[in-house]
Amino acid sequence: MTEPTAQVISITTRKPWHEEQAEKRKARRATSRKKRKDLDQAKRDHKFNQLVMLDEIRALILEDKFEGLLIVGRDPKTKNFFNDFVLDVTTVPLNDYYAYSGVLQTLAAELQQCATMAPALMSDGTTLDPYLEPPEVIYLEGEDDD
Repeated sequence: MTEPTAQVISITTRKPWHEEQAEKRKARRATSRKKRKDLDQAKRDHKFNQLVMLDEIRALILEDKFEGLLIVGRDPKTKNFFNDFVLDVTTVPLNDYYAYSGVLQTLAAELQQCATMAPALMSDGTTLDPYLEPPEVIYLEGEDDD
């Protein structure tokens, strides 16, 4: 006895329905693997860039060209934030704390601006990404009712 879907033919591809579905699943898995691979590479690049920046900061500190340190970070697994700052009152005048506060406010405004450009999940399940061009809408011509 044949399965009910074995006799169903896809209108778009003219292939048996179960074959078409298997091809679609295979394509989705391949796309998912590629995205995971790209994400892993992006994470490695991000980690490398962080370490390079820390090395540059270390060199500046050793050359006495860097004072004060404000750090904000997040644990990627738990998503918990941590922050700390090194501003010694014996080396950084207290009035300069206002300057650091102003810089933090500027950074906060820039982060909020970046966050507004993040992709959004719409109520119909589609994703609205301001960095991508919207797909071209193709209107099919219908028969004239005249």
